[in-house]
Amino acid sequence: MLVALERPLLLTVFEPSVAASQGVPVKTLKYLLMGLLVLSMISSLQAVGVILALGMLIAPAATIYLLSDSFTSMFWMGGILGCVGSCTGLLISFWLNLPSGPCIVLVLGLIFLLAYLFSPKYGIVTKLLRPHHLHEASLARWKRRDRAQM
Repeated sequence: MLVALERPLLLTVFEPSVAASQGVPVKTLKYLLMGLLVLSMISSLQAVGVILALGMLIAPAATIYLLSDSFTSMFWMGGILGCVGSCTGLLISFWLNLPSGPCIVLVLGLIFLLAYLFSPKYGIVTKLLRPHHLHEASLARWKRRDRAQM
């Protein structure tokens, strides 16, 4: 259902006035999106609890946001990452005889941490390894030249 409504949802979330001017039922889509969010929270509360359900809802989206700027890839990859993280967490909880909810959120949190460190655009490590801006290099040359003239 979300796939069929991807374009109207995208327009409604980011530009509701434009969506309304193009005939998109903005209020209906907002209520539908909120209803689906509530249903996903209610269905996961029984399995993992409030805090863990929030972590399972937010971690995949935040991770994919660090890795991509495309709404379509965030849309699809967030779901895939949530599924992979959940299955991995369940397998780890089975092998180590641990509770499943915390294992799932720890796996998703670890993936987020790796994305936060090594993301091509926002990663901490990649920013440290990235060459400095040309202006900084030229400024350093000017300072060296000024010191040499004194």
